[in-house]
Amino acid sequence: MELIKADIDEAIKEATKYQEFVDILAFKGYYIKKSNNVISVSTPYYNRNIRLSRAFGEDYTFDNIKTRIYQPTLYDRYLKRTNNEKVYKIKIYDGIKIDQEKLKKSSFYRLYVYYLYLLGKLPPKIHYEERTKEYYKEIDKFNKLADEMNLICTYNLNSKDDAQNLRMNYIAEVTPLKAEREKLRELYKKADNEADKTIIQAKIDILTEDINKINSKIQTCKRIITKAEKGEKEAILIKNRVSENQLNNEQENIKNKDRKRIR
Repeated sequence: MELIKADIDEAIKEATKYQEFVDILAFKGYYIKKSNNVISVSTPYYNRNIRLSRAFGEDYTFDNIKTRIYQPTLYDRYLKRTNNEKVYKIKIYDGIKIDQEKLKKSSFYRLYVYYLYLLGKLPPKIHYEERTKEYYKEIDKFNKLADEMNLICTYNLNSKDDAQNLRMNYIAEVTPLKAEREKLRELYKKADNEADKTIIQAKIDILTEDINKINSKIQTCKRIITKAEKGEKEAILIKNRVSENQLNNEQENIKNKDRKRIR
């Protein structure tokens, strides 16, 4: 893996644009595949694809690789990791954002973008802002709560059993998809040419995306069930405390009546 990482770093250092980076790696025997902000490579050393950001960290996402190629000074100053400590930075665009879909389809929009460039409005200025771990934890907590509320409202979940039944339905839905993905992975291993591998990998990626969505809902159901169980335990504790207080009050009242009789 260290050899692969060294090849990637060397290609980034030598390239002056992204396509050169791809070409340099191709000369070394690598095949690059990009999906969203993720770059995967097939290598001369492993049969399976390697997702760069998963294997080597956030410095190897598509956006950060491009930053390292086109703006190495900016990368060294703001994004480079030191002592293996994760630096939380977000990219902020100051200025007009371009609609990439319109740019592909509309000649009028391309003319509009060209005039923005002539007027100095493009390219947008970029700066980075630091975020703390706590910030991302709070965002994650909010997103999870939103997912829980969405499931509860969508499926009218009124009890722990309702959430458990929904979870089992999702498990039943995802199980055949996982089996199908395993079959495709076996086919990928047996495929002899790159064209077949590319088609199979595309099918695997689509299935994986669907599986991840369902797994996320399964985890949301589990959180709802856990909170419901916690609520039930707390309700029992409160009930026991109320009963204990009532018993203590009754005993105290009996003692007070006995004292009055003795007097």
